[in-house]
Amino acid sequence: MGGSAKIMCEFDGNPIPNVTITFNDTIIAADLKTAVYEIKSATKERFGTYLCSATNVYGSSNHAVQLKQGGK
Repeated sequence: MGGSAKIMCEFDGNPIPNVTITFNDTIIAADLKTAVYEIKSATKERFGTYLCSATNVYGSSNHAVQLKQGGK
């Protein structure tokens, strides 16, 4: 614990999609095409599933990212 992590979600589409990263049902990062969320100190409260989502007028796509504590 205590290390850093970076979650980057990148999607292509036309038109360019709105991309979000969600953790515990809260949007924590949002941008066009690419969203980045940096965790400077990974504590147990930060471990879990992060959901990357992209949406444009034609639909949406999702991908889950799991942040777990590393082994010793």
